[in-house]
Amino acid sequence: MLVKKLLNLPNPLKLEPKLRHEVLRYIILGMSDGVLFALGILLVTLSFSVQEAVKAWIGGVVTAALTNSYGAYFAERSFEEARLYVLERHLLRSLKGTIISKKTAFKVRVRVFAAGASTLLGGLIPATLFFTLPYPFNAIAGIVLALSTLAFTGFITSRKKRVKTAFLYTGGGMLVALLTYVIGQVL
Repeated sequence: MLVKKLLNLPNPLKLEPKLRHEVLRYIILGMSDGVLFALGILLVTLSFSVQEAVKAWIGGVVTAALTNSYGAYFAERSFEEARLYVLERHLLRSLKGTIISKKTAFKVRVRVFAAGASTLLGGLIPATLFFTLPYPFNAIAGIVLALSTLAFTGFITSRKKRVKTAFLYTGGGMLVALLTYVIGQVL
């Protein structure tokens, strides 16, 4: 109910096809960001106590979700305001308070919610096993789950070369994880 209220939407499943694709793009970006962020946290906090790791994980993932929402809000708002401005100039009138203006505001809210919620979800997926298994199984399971999530995301986002895209997502995730681990060890 809270989500419905935030989005001010009678039925959240009835999105226009174009908006559905845009929301899917934000979900894919957010999931990937969240998973990669969690993977980095997992590798950097391997030597931490469980309490320290939980604090770092939750703080980091929530921060990533909020910053993704924040960035999506300002990017989308700017883009949509520019589109409305062009329409207003052609119509020689303000569109404030019109259906077009309300739909535009709704689209921005949906995209922002998709960006933040998917980042949070993507960041919490690897945590499900990390905090329930003993060390070192938790680290291995978290890494495998994170990379599997990236592979799955790559697989479902492509219409053609699905396996290749899944490997690209996973390979990119492994590269990010390696860089994060090296940076975490150096600092």
